[in-house]
Amino acid sequence: MYLSCQKFLFFFLVLVFLSLVIFPPSISAQEKDNVSKITIKGLVTIPEDKVKTKLETQINRPFSSLSLKKDIQRMHELGFFANLEVQVNQTLEGVEILFIVIENQLLGEVKILGNKNIETREILQKLRIAKEKYLAPYILSLDIIQLKEFYQKKGYLFAEIKTEKKPSGGWIDLYFIIDEGPQVALETIQFFGNKTFQKSELANLMQTKESGFFSSAYYDEEVFQEDMILLRNFYRSEGFLDARVHLRDIFYSNNRTRMVLNITIEEGPRYTIESITFSDNKLFSKEELENRLMLKKGDPFKQADVGNDKTRLERIYGENGFLNIRINPVIWLVDLKKTEVAIDYKIKEGSKVYLRKVDVQGNSLTKDDVIRREMQIHPGEQFNLGKLENSQMRLRRLRYFESLKVDLLDTEFPHWKDLLIQVEEGRTGNLRFAAGVTSDLGAVGEISLSKRNFDITKVPKSFADFFSGDSFTGAGQNLDIFFQVGKDMLRFKISFLEPYLFGYDWSLGTDFFNTARGRESWEENRLGLQLSIGRKVGQDSIVKLSYRLESVNVDEVETNAPRDVVAVEGNNLVSAMSVEFSHDTRDDFIMPTRGYSFAISCEMGGVLFGGDHYFSKLETRFSWFTSIYTLESGYKHVLSIGGQISMADDFNPSDDVPIFERYFAGGASSIRGFQFRTVSPRENFPGLEDDPIGGNFMVLGTVEYSLPLYQDVLRLVLFLDIGSVTPQVSAEILDTMRVAAGFGFRIKVPLLGPRPFALDFGFPMRKEDGDDTQVFSFSFGKQF
Repeated sequence: MYLSCQKFLFFFLVLVFLSLVIFPPSISAQEKDNVSKITIKGLVTIPEDKVKTKLETQINRPFSSLSLKKDIQRMHELGFFANLEVQVNQTLEGVEILFIVIENQLLGEVKILGNKNIETREILQKLRIAKEKYLAPYILSLDIIQLKEFYQKKGYLFAEIKTEKKPSGGWIDLYFIIDEGPQVALETIQFFGNKTFQKSELANLMQTKESGFFSSAYYDEEVFQEDMILLRNFYRSEGFLDARVHLRDIFYSNNRTRMVLNITIEEGPRYTIESITFSDNKLFSKEELENRLMLKKGDPFKQADVGNDKTRLERIYGENGFLNIRINPVIWLVDLKKTEVAIDYKIKEGSKVYLRKVDVQGNSLTKDDVIRREMQIHPGEQFNLGKLENSQMRLRRLRYFESLKVDLLDTEFPHWKDLLIQVEEGRTGNLRFAAGVTSDLGAVGEISLSKRNFDITKVPKSFADFFSGDSFTGAGQNLDIFFQVGKDMLRFKISFLEPYLFGYDWSLGTDFFNTARGRESWEENRLGLQLSIGRKVGQDSIVKLSYRLESVNVDEVETNAPRDVVAVEGNNLVSAMSVEFSHDTRDDFIMPTRGYSFAISCEMGGVLFGGDHYFSKLETRFSWFTSIYTLESGYKHVLSIGGQISMADDFNPSDDVPIFERYFAGGASSIRGFQFRTVSPRENFPGLEDDPIGGNFMVLGTVEYSLPLYQDVLRLVLFLDIGSVTPQVSAEILDTMRVAAGFGFRIKVPLLGPRPFALDFGFPMRKEDGDDTQVFSFSFGKQF
C-alpha cells in the first residue's frame, strides 16, 4: 500500500545516478575532431566487440558529445555493467574515449521461495530478471516493486519480498524469499457524509467492489485513487461544485483477512442555475432555444445536462442547414457568497449549407437507386442533420452492407457540400438446414432460403456464376423459401416482395403457402395464395391492399371432436380482401433499440369476394422500443412494450366464424408460460373433448427488458406477458387475463440467419382452471 513512496524514492535515486553517468563533467572535446581511439577497460566475460557494435560513436568519425551521451545511456540499458565511467581526452591524433566498467554478475538460477498460494511459474513471468542474464541492481529493484504490486492486486497487502545472492561456479544464484502473509478480502465499503446519494448509487460508480457471497474482491490502491477522483467528479457534475472525497481510514480484522474501507464525503452546497442566456443567436429566439433545453432556471446545476443541452441546440441548427454551428457554454458563479451559477451559450451560427450532390461508392452489386431511394435528403436541398441520420438508419436496417460510412465533403463553393456514401457489400443470402425440437411444433426438420437484396432479373450466366453470390443480387427485393416438416406438421411457403415497383413508391408482394397440421382431434390442411399491393405514405408509413384465396381442408375428424370442428369438416374455400395501414420508425427490424411500429388492418371474407364463409377481422398491433442504458462498448439495455388487439365477427348469425379463422394464444409467440394455442375458449358439450376452439376476441401484451451478456451475441431478457382469448368482444376478457413472468436468452447464431434463437422460461402468475402450462419455450426468434 506504500509502494507509491517506494517508487518515488527509487526513481529519484535512479535519476540522480543517470544524471551523473549520462552527463559526466569529463566530456569535453572538440566536436569537429575525429575519434581516434575507443577503449573499454574492465571487461571480463563480455567481448569488447559486442559492446562496441552497440555504440553510435565510432573511430574515424567526428566526435559528438550528444552521441556519446546516447552511448552511455545505451550501455546502461544493456544491463551489462554495475558501474560505468567515461574519460574523454583530446590528443594530437584526435579524441580518445575510455570506458571504465565493472561488469554485473551473470545469473545462474532464479529461485522462488515461500510462495504458497501463487505458482512459481506465474511469479517468474512477472520478472525481467532471468537465468543467464546479467544481474542489474536497478532491474532487480524494479522487479521487487512489481512483484509486490502483483501480490497486492491478489489481495496480499502485507506481502514482504527479500532477495539473497549465492555464488555458484562463477555465476550467481538469486533467491526471492517471499512472505505472502494473509489474503485480505475487501468486505465492506462505507460512506460517511453522503446525504444526497445512497451507498448503492455511489458504489456502482466505483471500480473497487465489495466481496460477494460467491467471490472475493481485493483492494488495489491505484484503482481506489481513481475511484476517489471519479466520485468527486460525479458530485461536481451533479452540482456539488465544492465536494470533496477522501479515504477516512482502513479497518482490518484481527487476523488481517478482512478489511473495511471508510470513505468520507463532504458534499457542500448544491449549486442551482440562476439564469440561462444566449449570445449572438439570430436564427432562433431565446424562447425557441429555451424550449429545447433540459435545464431550466432554478434547477440543480448538472455538467452533463449542460453538454446534452449543447447537443440539443446544435441539433436544432443542424436541422435547419447550419452545419458549421459552434456553441460554447460559458459557466460562472453569480456571486461568491451565493451558490448559484449562470450559463451563457455563446453561439456562432455561421451560414446555411446546401447539398450539391450525392455520390455512392463500393456498391459493386447493389444498384444505385436501391441506396438513393432510402435517402431523405436530396441534391439541391438545404442540409438537414435529422434527415441525414434517418437516412443512415434506413440504410443500416436493410442489412445489405457489411459497413456503411457517410462523409460530407467540401466543394469549391463555401455554402455547398457533397455527400459521399461508402458501402461494403455484405452477404445477403442465407441457406439453412436445421433439425431440432421446438416447444410449439415438436420435432422438426427445416430447409430455408432467405435472400435480401434479391434481383429477379439478374439470372446467372453460368453454373459458377450461380454460386458466386453475384447473381440474383442488387435490386432490393426479398425472396423467402421455407420448408418445415415434423411428426404432425408440414409447412411450405414462398414469399416475394418488390418494395419499389418500377422505381415508384408502390410495393408488390406474393405469398404461396401450404400447411398441414395435426390438431387435437382433427387434421387441417391449408393451401393458398396471397397477393398484396402497397403504397408508401411519407417515409415510414405504408397502406397495403391484400387478397387471400385459400383452400382449407378439415378431415380425420374424431367422433368426439368439438362441434365447431365438425361444422367445417371437408373442403372450405376462403376468399378475403384486407387493407392495412402500418407505420414503422424502428432503427432495426430484427433487434431494434429505439423507435416504434404500429399497424391496423381490416379483413373481410366472403360477401363480394365469394368463398364459403362470411367473416370480418379487425386487428391492431404496436411495439415501442427505447434504450435505457448504453455500455462503453456501445451495446444497449433496451426496454420494449408491445401489444395486439384482434377481433373477428360473422355477417350471418347462423354461420359462425370458422374455427380455422379464430384466435388462439399461448406459446413462444404470444403468452410464454402457457402451452401453444391452449389459451382459448374450450368445448364444453358433454361427451366431447374439451379441446381449445378459439375465440373471436384476443388481447395480448408484453413488456421486455433486454441487456447484453456478451456483445449482441448473447442477451438476457426479462419479460412479463399478459393476454386472453374470449368467444366474443366483451369486457369479461379482463377477468380471464393470464399473466406470466420470466426470463430468457437471445442467441445470435450466424448459420441460423440474422434473427436470434430464443430460449424462454415463463412462470404463470395468473391462470384459469384447466390451463396447460409450460415453463420452457424456445423458437428461432420472436418479433412482436
